[in-house]
Amino acid sequence: MAILKTALHYLVYVLVRIVDALVQIAGPDAALEHARRIGRLWWAVDRKHRNIALTNLANSFPEWTQPRREQVGRASFESLVCFIVDI
Repeated sequence: MAILKTALHYLVYVLVRIVDALVQIAGPDAALEHARRIGRLWWAVDRKHRNIALTNLANSFPEWTQPRREQVGRASFESLVCFIVDI
């Protein structure tokens, strides 16, 4: 089990290094555009965290419509990925 966990950590490390190299090659504008796309993809794929975000937004802003909460939630996922890429 420990070997599998170590291999998974190494794989994640390699993927992060590859993404970092691509960001350096692409330049800041292209990197942020790709980050926004990754954020939108993350929003579409990660149902668990999307539902948590929508529930939190519904509790915090009950007057907002569902499309408005989805727009803000999607933008927050995009912003988080942009922040990570910008570091």
